[in-house]
Amino acid sequence: MADITQPRYSQLLKRVFGIKGANPGIVINPGIAATHDVADPYQPENRFLRGERSFGVVDTVTNTAATNFGYRVYTNPPNSNRVAVIRRITWSLNVPTAANQPGALVHAGVRFATASAAAPTIFAIPKDTRVGLISANSLLATGLVSQLAGILGPANSSVFTVQVFPGAAAQPLIVQADNLDLVVSPGTGYPIVFASDALPVATYQWLVCVEGFERNLDPAEQLSGT
Repeated sequence: MADITQPRYSQLLKRVFGIKGANPGIVINPGIAATHDVADPYQPENRFLRGERSFGVVDTVTNTAATNFGYRVYTNPPNSNRVAVIRRITWSLNVPTAANQPGALVHAGVRFATASAAAPTIFAIPKDTRVGLISANSLLATGLVSQLAGILGPANSSVFTVQVFPGAAAQPLIVQADNLDLVVSPGTGYPIVFASDALPVATYQWLVCVEGFERNLDPAEQLSGT
């Protein structure tokens, strides 16, 4: 009879079916098929039972004239013992004119990197009040860290990128990258940018919203590197 080795799945079955005591992998007869859809992503109450804490976090980023591009890194600090999964990133802004932002302008998710800080500048905010209400102390371990960069062209991104074409007048833009499933493990970060291969002529700002969930790291997920 197969045993359930990852603690979060064992705990999930215990919570959903009210199993007390022993590991469900031992208690449940192998001839019984579990048909309860506990993995439905559209049921946030089941996310909670799975130990997944849904979050959202928003920040305003500044691209400064003739100086640099601001960007944000979704950071999971070293030794957090957590895994963060980014499900959706939303960029929103008034795209500057081609005269104010020359070059190849892109919104992009850059390659993963070592965590840029020991703790986030802005912690993720729970979407589920069962996790707790917003307070002075963070309820989650992961979140955004502020960073600055020089020019950044499309070739610098590796996970995904979409080019934006400024016109003669400023134009509103809202872009969502959905179903990303970006897994941010402890000690790593995921950079999120709206930048160009030419510095801005005029300063402008953009909003970034990151949504996903955070959960405890299972012992079985500690990769050996072999």
